[in-house]
Amino acid sequence: MISRDQLARYLQGSCSPEEAEEIRQFIEQHSIQVEELLSAEDWDNTADLPYAEETQLKELIEERLIKKRRSISWTRLGQVAAAILIICAVFLYQQRSERAPVHGGEQQKRIVEKKPAAKVGNLFFINSSNEDMNIYCSDGSRIKLSTGSEVRFAENFTSLSERRIELKGKATFFVKKDRSRPFRVYSNKIVTTALGTAFIVEEKIGKTTRVELIEGKIDVKERVVKTKMPIHRQFETRGEILVDHVHKRILSEAKLTQNSNDRNGFYRQQNKQIVIKNLPVIDILNILQHNFNIKLKNASYLAANSFFSGTFREKPDAYKDIIKEINYLHKTNIETLNN
Repeated sequence: MISRDQLARYLQGSCSPEEAEEIRQFIEQHSIQVEELLSAEDWDNTADLPYAEETQLKELIEERLIKKRRSISWTRLGQVAAAILIICAVFLYQQRSERAPVHGGEQQKRIVEKKPAAKVGNLFFINSSNEDMNIYCSDGSRIKLSTGSEVRFAENFTSLSERRIELKGKATFFVKKDRSRPFRVYSNKIVTTALGTAFIVEEKIGKTTRVELIEGKIDVKERVVKTKMPIHRQFETRGEILVDHVHKRILSEAKLTQNSNDRNGFYRQQNKQIVIKNLPVIDILNILQHNFNIKLKNASYLAANSFFSGTFREKPDAYKDIIKEINYLHKTNIETLNN
């Protein structure tokens, strides 16, 4: 295929004998269809050429073609001349456009069309087997999906602000550290956030959610806040929390405290009783505020190593008995702001 540069040099008489022969062979061997030689854009460009230049080019082409190939029929000659004329005219037009000055201080702007960001696909797993299923995320985090459970997450987290996992059922998560993209597990009512940790989330749709920290640190809070004292817990040592969504209360909370004694503390509501054992007082007060929808004062000064144990009958105002005992044992003056 001959190029526009070759045609330009041919018309100017500056091409080599080899190039001239190549052009003549092309004209002779190809049945040229003018409409096939140019794109729609090139056809549009030729419309802006001055008529005088078209005439000059045509005369030059016809003169050279007649000298070189007198045996070509006049019909064929017209097709060839017209084709070369259009190609060269487009070439000339482009050359002139590139050299055209910019008037009035205006700058030519190159319009770059921004492509929309590619959508990230989701992966969806259902474990219908009788064994746990190991699933790996794109960041290297591992999910151990329990039988009868479902999980959904993005196939790639690179372009996302968080590593969002939607869970139905139970799963254990082993999370790779990435402080720029928090790892969040969204169960039915609870959101658990982790940064480089291992934890378990187990839910029974519409009833309860259990979150257990195995290693590292997690933040647990309600997905939708509907109470004055919503659930919001942070676990920095091994522990767990069980939330009753029907009655909007914490059924149990357990923590392994970090002190010289390392006690296994917990709070449990079961069998019409509230059982507390070796749990930090500040954690007990947080649970009471949520479960009984109360607000307490004079509680912020309590030391983290203040613990409490006791068993109480479950009733609508059980928090009063618990606070009374805490005040007595720790010489505090904790009061409720609402009756």
